[in-house]
Amino acid sequence: MMIMTKLYELLRHKFVWWALFVLWLMAIFYASSLTDQETRPYIPTFALHKLAHFVAYGSGGVILALSLRFSTRWGWGKIAIVSIAVVSVYGATDEFHQTFTPGRGPAARDWAIDTVSGAAWVGMLVALKGRLKRWIGVVLNSDIR
Repeated sequence: MMIMTKLYELLRHKFVWWALFVLWLMAIFYASSLTDQETRPYIPTFALHKLAHFVAYGSGGVILALSLRFSTRWGWGKIAIVSIAVVSVYGATDEFHQTFTPGRGPAARDWAIDTVSGAAWVGMLVALKGRLKRWIGVVLNSDIR
């Protein structure tokens, strides 16, 4: 149980989440720098491409929301709005970035998926935060504040 407690303490540290967010930003930038030919072996179909957007931007929204939660005194409503807005803006800049990548181009549909994904995942985080907190308390066998 000591390992779980230490892991929990580490994951409550704001620098961990901000580092993960910076890594997320870099990963998205790198992925957008790959040509169509370079991405095709990994994401060969239209559906997988859209699923990749959904997972990438949804996870980015959650990582940013947790970064803000552990480093500000903001309520969940403000955290959700800021996280969704930032993910949406980054999605738009990502689509613009793709105009400079051979075989790639901007797509409003991808930007919309990025925004909706961020909103969906952050919304799920906010909706489930109480249950997650209780589950972590059970796992650690202690009260979590």
